[in-house]
Amino acid sequence: MKRVVIPGIGVVSPVGIGREAFWSGLTAGKSGLGPITLFDASAFPVRIGGEVKGFETAPVSARFPEAAGARDRKVLLALAAAEEAIADARVPSEQLQ
Repeated sequence: MKRVVIPGIGVVSPVGIGREAFWSGLTAGKSGLGPITLFDASAFPVRIGGEVKGFETAPVSARFPEAAGARDRKVLLALAAAEEAIADARVPSEQLQ
């Protein structure tokens, strides 16, 4: 039998950013769906989506200068979630080197 270890949780989603905000949103029945605002969706038949609102990309970009070529929002969302999972796992920073 193999074991699986989930050391930490990192959530960046339309329902909430961070484990506590995400869980609170889920248990309160919050929907992450709404009008698309991050780009002009007028040419599309559907203008409703699940955007991560309130997510600031600049702080994440500043913490990951080595990802200078990967400034796409989805990459920064993933980096923020990974950073949160590492913090939640309480991994000492010297182990990340």
